[in-house]
Amino acid sequence: MSFLFFCALSLLQVADPAAQIRNPKITVEALPQLTIESAMYPGLVRDNNGVLHVWYFREADGIKRLEMRRLVDGEFTAPTLISASDKLMVNWADNPRFVIGKDGSSMITWLESNGRGYGVKYAFSREGGSALTEPRWLHQDQLGAEHGFVSLEIGRA
Repeated sequence: MSFLFFCALSLLQVADPAAQIRNPKITVEALPQLTIESAMYPGLVRDNNGVLHVWYFREADGIKRLEMRRLVDGEFTAPTLISASDKLMVNWADNPRFVIGKDGSSMITWLESNGRGYGVKYAFSREGGSALTEPRWLHQDQLGAEHGFVSLEIGRA
């Protein structure tokens, strides 16, 4: 089954019959269609340079994959593989978290089974997600604990 991904950045407030948007900080933008076979649970964020980052899970040959694409000059890039494992936690509640700083550095987190429970893995990028560090565990304990629901914030240095 094909997942048809229509992106629309909008927080549309239709308050009157004329359907006028009264908040000048809200922008509605039509984006190119992105079709990804078996993709699930996408997320998106725009960086300070206007580049849209889209991440999603998909499954291929029994292996779950966490991938990211960027929308640059009206075209989606080829996917960047973040993680591929049959141990990825893929469900509607435990979504990856992605944050990108003003300098273009970014961090993404996701959940993965560790054999006795599940925990948080992460990767960094200095290139806005186009090249990532090797994934690492966010915590040291692997003793059946269940870690999750990460919150990320851009530093205020």
